[in-house]
Amino acid sequence: MASPGSTPPPTDAPKTEAALLNEAVPLGAPEKYELKAPEGVVIPESASNLFKDMNLSNDQAQKFVDYYMTQVQEQQKAANGSALAIRESWRAQVKADPDIGPRLPAVRQTISSALDVIGDAKLSQQFREAMDFTGAGDNPAFVKTLYKLAQMVTEPRRHVQGGPSPEGQKRPGQGPPSAAKALYPNLA
Repeated sequence: MASPGSTPPPTDAPKTEAALLNEAVPLGAPEKYELKAPEGVVIPESASNLFKDMNLSNDQAQKFVDYYMTQVQEQQKAANGSALAIRESWRAQVKADPDIGPRLPAVRQTISSALDVIGDAKLSQQFREAMDFTGAGDNPAFVKTLYKLAQMVTEPRRHVQGGPSPEGQKRPGQGPPSAAKALYPNLA
Protein backbone atom coordinates (compact mmCIF):
# COMPACT_ATOMS: atom_id res chain seq x y z
CA MET A 1 0.00 0.00 0.00
CA ALA A 2 1.38 3.38 -0.97
CA SER A 3 1.65 6.03 1.70
CA PRO A 4 -0.34 9.23 1.22
CA GLY A 5 1.63 11.67 -0.81
CA SER A 6 3.95 9.08 -2.36
CA THR A 7 3.82 8.43 -6.05
CA PRO A 8 3.21 4.94 -7.29
CA PRO A 9 5.95 3.42 -9.44
CA PRO A 10 5.48 3.96 -13.15
CA THR A 11 3.70 1.07 -14.85
CA ASP A 12 5.87 1.27 -17.95
CA ALA A 13 9.13 0.73 -16.01
CA PRO A 14 11.28 -2.11 -17.43
CA LYS A 15 10.97 -5.38 -15.52
CA THR A 16 13.99 -7.17 -14.18
CA GLU A 17 15.11 -10.48 -15.70
CA ALA A 18 14.04 -12.37 -12.58
CA ALA A 19 10.57 -10.84 -12.79
CA LEU A 20 10.29 -11.88 -16.45
CA LEU A 21 11.37 -15.45 -15.65
CA ASN A 22 8.86 -15.69 -12.84
CA GLU A 23 6.09 -14.57 -15.16
CA ALA A 24 7.13 -16.85 -18.03
CA VAL A 25 7.51 -20.02 -15.96
CA PRO A 26 4.97 -20.51 -13.23
CA LEU A 27 6.68 -21.80 -10.11
CA GLY A 28 5.24 -24.48 -7.94
CA ALA A 29 3.86 -27.93 -8.47
CA PRO A 30 0.84 -28.27 -10.73
CA GLU A 31 -2.17 -30.30 -9.68
CA LYS A 32 -1.19 -32.99 -12.21
CA TYR A 33 2.05 -33.24 -14.16
CA GLU A 34 1.83 -33.52 -17.93
CA LEU A 35 5.21 -35.07 -18.70
CA LYS A 36 6.35 -36.43 -22.04
CA ALA A 37 8.39 -39.63 -22.24
CA PRO A 38 9.46 -41.82 -25.17
CA GLU A 39 6.89 -44.29 -26.46
CA GLY A 40 6.53 -47.28 -24.18
CA VAL A 41 8.00 -45.51 -21.13
CA VAL A 42 5.66 -44.92 -18.21
CA ILE A 43 6.63 -42.34 -15.61
CA PRO A 44 5.74 -43.82 -12.23
CA GLU A 45 3.47 -42.05 -9.80
CA SER A 46 6.34 -42.00 -7.30
CA ALA A 47 8.25 -39.65 -9.63
CA SER A 48 5.28 -37.26 -9.76
CA ASN A 49 5.07 -37.40 -5.97
CA LEU A 50 8.78 -36.60 -5.71
CA PHE A 51 8.39 -33.66 -8.11
CA LYS A 52 5.46 -32.37 -6.02
CA ASP A 53 7.50 -32.70 -2.80
CA MET A 54 10.21 -30.62 -4.46
CA ASN A 55 7.55 -28.12 -5.59
CA LEU A 56 8.73 -28.33 -9.21
CA SER A 57 6.82 -26.80 -12.06
CA ASN A 58 5.82 -29.01 -14.98
CA ASP A 59 8.70 -27.59 -17.07
CA GLN A 60 11.23 -28.24 -14.31
CA ALA A 61 9.98 -31.81 -13.84
CA GLN A 62 10.14 -32.36 -17.62
CA LYS A 63 13.81 -31.35 -17.57
CA PHE A 64 14.49 -34.09 -15.00
CA VAL A 65 12.60 -36.63 -17.08
CA ASP A 66 14.50 -35.64 -20.24
CA TYR A 67 17.84 -35.84 -18.42
CA TYR A 68 16.99 -39.23 -16.95
CA MET A 69 15.90 -40.64 -20.33
CA THR A 70 19.14 -39.43 -21.93
CA GLN A 71 21.16 -41.18 -19.22
CA VAL A 72 19.20 -44.41 -19.59
CA GLN A 73 19.63 -44.41 -23.37
CA GLU A 74 23.39 -43.87 -23.05
CA GLN A 75 23.67 -46.74 -20.57
CA GLN A 76 21.66 -49.02 -22.85
CA LYS A 77 23.89 -48.17 -25.81
CA ALA A 78 26.99 -48.91 -23.73
CA ALA A 79 25.55 -52.23 -22.52
CA ASN A 80 24.52 -53.23 -26.04
CA GLY A 81 27.97 -52.31 -27.32
CA SER A 82 29.60 -54.48 -24.66
CA ALA A 83 27.35 -57.43 -25.46
CA LEU A 84 28.06 -57.10 -29.19
CA ALA A 85 31.79 -56.93 -28.52
CA ILE A 86 31.64 -60.11 -26.43
CA ARG A 87 29.68 -61.94 -29.13
CA GLU A 88 32.15 -60.82 -31.82
CA SER A 89 35.00 -62.08 -29.63
CA TRP A 90 33.25 -65.44 -29.23
CA ARG A 91 32.70 -65.74 -32.99
CA ALA A 92 36.38 -65.05 -33.60
CA GLN A 93 37.33 -67.71 -31.02
CA VAL A 94 35.04 -70.28 -32.69
CA LYS A 95 36.58 -69.56 -36.11
CA ALA A 96 40.10 -69.78 -34.67
CA ASP A 97 39.44 -73.01 -32.76
CA PRO A 98 41.56 -75.80 -34.30
CA ASP A 99 38.88 -78.46 -33.70
CA ILE A 100 35.82 -76.76 -35.13
CA GLY A 101 36.99 -73.61 -36.92
CA PRO A 102 38.28 -75.21 -40.14
CA ARG A 103 35.07 -77.22 -40.60
CA LEU A 104 32.57 -74.72 -39.23
CA PRO A 105 29.95 -75.25 -41.99
CA ALA A 106 29.93 -79.02 -41.27
CA VAL A 107 29.74 -78.34 -37.52
CA ARG A 108 26.73 -76.09 -38.03
CA GLN A 109 25.09 -78.69 -40.26
CA THR A 110 25.61 -81.44 -37.66
CA ILE A 111 24.14 -79.27 -34.89
CA SER A 112 21.20 -78.35 -37.11
CA SER A 113 20.60 -82.02 -37.95
CA ALA A 114 20.63 -82.89 -34.26
CA LEU A 115 18.03 -80.22 -33.56
CA ASP A 116 15.91 -81.65 -36.37
CA VAL A 117 16.18 -85.14 -34.83
CA ILE A 118 14.25 -83.86 -31.82
CA GLY A 119 11.13 -84.20 -33.94
CA ASP A 120 9.38 -81.16 -32.50
CA ALA A 121 9.77 -78.37 -35.05
CA LYS A 122 8.35 -75.72 -32.72
CA LEU A 123 10.74 -76.67 -29.91
CA SER A 124 13.70 -76.70 -32.29
CA GLN A 125 12.74 -73.25 -33.61
CA GLN A 126 12.37 -71.86 -30.08
CA PHE A 127 15.77 -73.27 -29.14
CA ARG A 128 17.39 -71.65 -32.18
CA GLU A 129 15.71 -68.32 -31.37
CA ALA A 130 16.93 -68.52 -27.76
CA MET A 131 20.50 -69.15 -28.96
CA ASP A 132 20.29 -66.14 -31.28
CA PHE A 133 18.64 -63.87 -28.71
CA THR A 134 21.00 -64.69 -25.83
CA GLY A 135 24.13 -65.02 -27.93
CA ALA A 136 24.75 -68.53 -26.57
CA GLY A 137 25.07 -69.80 -30.12
CA ASP A 138 28.26 -67.74 -30.47
CA ASN A 139 29.93 -69.00 -27.28
CA PRO A 140 32.82 -71.39 -28.10
CA ALA A 141 32.17 -73.69 -25.14
CA PHE A 142 28.48 -73.90 -26.02
CA VAL A 143 29.21 -74.61 -29.70
CA LYS A 144 31.77 -77.32 -28.87
CA THR A 145 29.48 -78.99 -26.32
CA LEU A 146 26.47 -78.89 -28.60
CA TYR A 147 28.57 -80.27 -31.46
CA LYS A 148 29.76 -83.23 -29.36
CA LEU A 149 26.18 -83.96 -28.30
CA ALA A 150 25.00 -83.61 -31.89
CA GLN A 151 27.57 -86.13 -33.07
CA MET A 152 26.13 -88.64 -30.59
CA VAL A 153 22.56 -88.38 -31.88
CA THR A 154 23.09 -88.00 -35.61
CA GLU A 155 24.19 -90.66 -38.04
CA PRO A 156 27.38 -90.13 -39.97
CA ARG A 157 26.79 -89.30 -43.59
CA ARG A 158 28.88 -91.95 -45.31
CA HIS A 159 28.26 -93.44 -48.69
CA VAL A 160 27.69 -97.18 -48.52
CA GLN A 161 28.88 -99.05 -51.60
CA GLY A 162 27.80 -102.46 -52.63
CA GLY A 163 25.58 -104.41 -54.90
CA PRO A 164 22.70 -106.78 -54.55
CA SER A 165 23.25 -109.75 -52.29
CA PRO A 166 23.42 -113.11 -54.02
CA GLU A 167 21.24 -114.44 -51.22
CA GLY A 168 18.60 -111.90 -52.06
CA GLN A 169 18.50 -112.97 -55.71
CA LYS A 170 17.00 -116.45 -55.18
CA ARG A 171 13.66 -117.73 -56.28
CA PRO A 172 11.26 -118.66 -53.55
CA GLY A 173 11.80 -122.20 -52.34
CA GLN A 174 15.38 -122.34 -53.60
CA GLY A 175 18.07 -123.14 -51.03
CA PRO A 176 21.53 -121.68 -50.74
CA PRO A 177 23.85 -122.32 -53.67
CA SER A 178 26.29 -125.21 -53.47
CA ALA A 179 29.96 -124.48 -52.86
CA ALA A 180 30.75 -125.23 -56.52
CA LYS A 181 27.95 -122.91 -57.70
CA ALA A 182 29.16 -120.18 -55.32
CA LEU A 183 32.73 -120.48 -56.70
CA TYR A 184 31.69 -120.85 -60.32
CA PRO A 185 28.30 -119.15 -60.77
CA ASN A 186 28.37 -119.54 -64.60
CA LEU A 187 29.09 -123.29 -64.49
CA ALA A 188 26.26 -125.42 -65.77
